[in-house]
Amino acid sequence: MEKRILSVGDCVLDMLCPPMPSLPEGDSQHRIEKPVLSPGGNSLNFAIACSMVNRNVHFMGAVGDDELGRTLIGIVSKYPLNIKTKVLEGCGTAITVAIPDKKGGRRLLSYSGANLSFSAKPSDIDMDEITHLHRGGYWFTESMMGDNDIRLLAAAKAAGIETSLDPATDPLGFTESRIEGFRGVLEYLDILFLNEEELLSITGEVEVGSGLESLLGSGVGTVFLHRGEKGALWRGRMGSGSMPAYKVSEPRNPTGCGDVFNGVLIGLVHADSDLESSISQAQKASAIRLSSSVSVYPDQRTIDSFEGTMTDIG
Repeated sequence: MEKRILSVGDCVLDMLCPPMPSLPEGDSQHRIEKPVLSPGGNSLNFAIACSMVNRNVHFMGAVGDDELGRTLIGIVSKYPLNIKTKVLEGCGTAITVAIPDKKGGRRLLSYSGANLSFSAKPSDIDMDEITHLHRGGYWFTESMMGDNDIRLLAAAKAAGIETSLDPATDPLGFTESRIEGFRGVLEYLDILFLNEEELLSITGEVEVGSGLESLLGSGVGTVFLHRGEKGALWRGRMGSGSMPAYKVSEPRNPTGCGDVFNGVLIGLVHADSDLESSISQAQKASAIRLSSSVSVYPDQRTIDSFEGTMTDIG
């Protein structure tokens, strides 16, 4: 039996607004074009993107017992993803309103809902069927943070399963107590995805290089750093390198681009694609999503047909 990729974590219904010329300050009201309802959350975005290039992908998360949850499950059912969601009574389904600007910036307003109460134990997962375990949206799944995540990731490692995690930006501002709990999971991670702000906030360093060394010294196998228009950088057991991003003349949907990169990368690596080719295709997939006016998870044909040029920003 072919083993599967499993993503565990946050599950969100996103309302993606079209980009504004600039993000307003203060008390104001603005007319926009029709927003788009889309799957969201680091873990769910990862899983859907991964399933578009690797058809043996599963997701585990939670929704509330409400219309938003039923809407989200209906949207996700259109993708080639095996999804197992807990329906938590008394909880609302998580929702995020994303308001981007035309320069690629954004504001996110998030209600975490059922994600705060969701948790997964090693006994919930048949470890013999898994080849890769991904944890996403660490800060938004508070019932898993710290000891519960350590138990899950440690069990996966003991079973010989490759592990990855994307913490996302902490909506409570990277407090020391929350960062301390996060540090405990690092030794159980083969791969850590994050951006520069998250890297420096978590490590307390002021330079990217020293931040990377801090994470690798804490036991992380390989760090993949999202750098926006500067592309991706990676360092660790999988090797070291960097790759520019593809040019996007008109950014429209920055929400979920990092998740799409992560999912496509892991999906292709586990489909026996070599690392640099997988990274290049993940960069293309991220650029396709960024330039789209709708929520896009590119399939292999769309990625292969993308004819972009890389930036000269390093």
